[in-house]
Amino acid sequence: REASARARTMAALAGGYASVLLALPALDAATIRYVGIGSNLSPSLMARRVGGDLRAHEPCVVPGHRLAFTALGGGPEPAFASLEEALPGADRACHGVLYTLSIPQFLRLCASEAVPVGYSVVPVTAQTYAGEALGACALRAGGPGLLVEGLVGRERLLPSKRYIDAMLAGAEEAGVDPTWRTHLQGIAARVREQRARPFPGPVRSRAGG
Repeated sequence: REASARARTMAALAGGYASVLLALPALDAATIRYVGIGSNLSPSLMARRVGGDLRAHEPCVVPGHRLAFTALGGGPEPAFASLEEALPGADRACHGVLYTLSIPQFLRLCASEAVPVGYSVVPVTAQTYAGEALGACALRAGGPGLLVEGLVGRERLLPSKRYIDAMLAGAEEAGVDPTWRTHLQGIAARVREQRARPFPGPVRSRAGG
């Protein structure tokens, strides 16, 4: 039954979204679990973005991954959030918000995030603050963002003040761990100290992670 539901769902999708859903773990006919790490930390913003009430949401941790700003923008929005694999000796986990979305809601999210051009969907294991490990998906930037990060350094590849402020507000709204909010405040301090400079890459009409 699950296989046939998956096949019907896939057949109904257009363009690149079929490959998006094929990449998801534990897909059923009704819901998809997604981890928001950027402006999508905000449940109220997410509800507006996907066009309906959220089925469920709670803070979580994604082990073995890190918050990076490797989704390149331009002009006033130089970079957006992306969930990248952890680096040796660096951040070993990334906090976020685990959402349960319907398939139509997830497709609206993909459209707003320029999937599969600006971002790709990657499978992850999300651990709730209660300790439950769940299969989910997240967004990882496409394009040369990792290369640019390697050239200029993580400390210089930063988002706009507007964007990091939105992340801080969303993290507080969702009840994300205070230590992670302190980490975001440190990024915000670096943004204030260093005027963000545009990096190569298209300006995309999207929310950013």
